[in-house]
Amino acid sequence: MKILQLTYSLTSGGGERFVVDLSNELSKNNEVILVQILSNNNKLNAHYLPDVSKKIKYVNLESSKGLSLEVLWKVYRTIVKYKPDVVHAHCSLLALALATIIYPKAKYFHTLHSLAHRCLDKKWLKPVFKYLYKNKVQPVTISKICQKSYEDLYHLENGALVNNGRSPIETTSEAGHVKAEIDSFKFHSDDKVFLHVARVHPVKNQGLLFETFDRLISEGEHVLLVVIGKGYDKEPFAKYSTHQGIHLLGEKRNVGDYLAASDYFIMSSKMEGLPISLLEAMSMGVIPVSTPAGGVCDVIRNGENGYLSASHTEDDYYHTVMDAITNVGNVSSKEIQDEYKAEYSMVACARKYFELYRRYFNK
Repeated sequence: MKILQLTYSLTSGGGERFVVDLSNELSKNNEVILVQILSNNNKLNAHYLPDVSKKIKYVNLESSKGLSLEVLWKVYRTIVKYKPDVVHAHCSLLALALATIIYPKAKYFHTLHSLAHRCLDKKWLKPVFKYLYKNKVQPVTISKICQKSYEDLYHLENGALVNNGRSPIETTSEAGHVKAEIDSFKFHSDDKVFLHVARVHPVKNQGLLFETFDRLISEGEHVLLVVIGKGYDKEPFAKYSTHQGIHLLGEKRNVGDYLAASDYFIMSSKMEGLPISLLEAMSMGVIPVSTPAGGVCDVIRNGENGYLSASHTEDDYYHTVMDAITNVGNVSSKEIQDEYKAEYSMVACARKYFELYRRYFNK
């Protein structure tokens, strides 16, 4: 099968990581074209480009904007040029609008990588999106909560649910150095290391995270917060750069090395679809701790395979982190890894997508 995957960019985000993983896995038995809309003149757009399999035909549309009439035309012309059986978009649904009308030979799919209202560019576009989902494009959601949000917003029940997946994350030759780096941060031999991996963004709710660890450390708890991602060099988080027990490391490509040196993976988001970073942690058996953010609730079962706060309040979150600290051994790393392999590996995810493609292609 010839499959065209469409994305805005390959920047350092979970959705972009997913597109690369899915494309790589599908390319093992299919012809895959990976089309990127945004130009790599901004080097951040090419963050994951080195990870794209050599089997894949990579095409860059060299656009300076996310969406425009010119981009819609370029997308259409690219689809006509390669004549794929399947076109699968991971950006705005609008990117497919022109192609679905003029070139109906392909089967079109669109993954909503968050709650449906967050994937709707403008409210006035809702009737347009509903028409496309009902008549031209097969919608795919990534968690039960995202599926419900799609049904509630569009009053349609045609969405396919495919849980996000992630290829198993691996350590690198730097793992030993990273372990030594993390150990050098510790004040006590039994300090528990909590790793947070995300860029600064209001929806990530990092204020709650930092305030909670500031409180824990001031109370004498033996914990460390290690943070990977961009944006922490500015206030209100820059002040924590000199905080004992909180370490801001910037962006890293070898996240697996830091996961391997950590006891817990921690999130504080207000809302999530089904975060790739969570699946990365599970692939290494690192225990997740999180707020009840969207699709996270479909994955973490409090006290069984991680720790999930009852709400987003400071007290609930604080007590959840304390539960993780004081109940060491209650959650099994091996069982977390086993669940990842069965439900959230990219092998399982790509198989489900291919079955979906084939089902609609044979209609």
